[in-house]
Amino acid sequence: MSLAWCKCRDKVYHKMSTALAETEKTTILWATLFLLTACSAVLYLSRCSWYGIPHLIGLNDVLISAMLLHRVAPLCSLTMLIHDRELKRQPCRFVWHGKHLAVVPDAFLVIQVILTDGRKLDIAVLIEHDNGNEFGERFRNKLHAIHAMLQAEAYKERFGVEYVTVAFTTFKGPKRCDRMREVACEVLGNDVNTYAQVFLFTAQTPAPDPKHLWLGPCWYSLLSDQPVSFREKEV
Repeated sequence: MSLAWCKCRDKVYHKMSTALAETEKTTILWATLFLLTACSAVLYLSRCSWYGIPHLIGLNDVLISAMLLHRVAPLCSLTMLIHDRELKRQPCRFVWHGKHLAVVPDAFLVIQVILTDGRKLDIAVLIEHDNGNEFGERFRNKLHAIHAMLQAEAYKERFGVEYVTVAFTTFKGPKRCDRMREVACEVLGNDVNTYAQVFLFTAQTPAPDPKHLWLGPCWYSLLSDQPVSFREKEV
């Protein structure tokens, strides 16, 4: 074997070894990046699983029941629905006592009911779905903002309606529903009587029955323990 051939071979081996080493480094780098990305995704999803995802699923259960209402009650139908994804981009903005405020409800919907005399009753509703994970400052601040929105009547311009009901739903049981009513009364203070019929609360099971939720007497106002339906409230 000639010396020149051996030198050529050694150079080829050296280049191959270098290339393999670089490939290994690249593979390790990509594997590291993949693991970091996967860990970040897992951490994000774990946070969402505790806060965002269950809330979104519960909210969608409520909204789907409204979408299906016409199937069980042909004289009732959902005519408008704005999800919080859009409301986050275009919230209800207003100025109250010199402060710029914005309210982002979980959803806004309008349910139309055709009455026996042929008149059409439009029921405008701001949905707030409770997932049972907070009654702290954030919850109270949102109630304060809703209170200010009602006082300023800012919902009229944002949603194009004359009246609105603020409906709180929860799947966490009657005690949770009662506690929400108590906190709302504390936040509203002296205005409780003024808005006693504007705020409604209900405890339901997941995937609530459309007819029961929207037409049945399962809603409670701030000051009464007698359940009412949306239709009874509006007529």
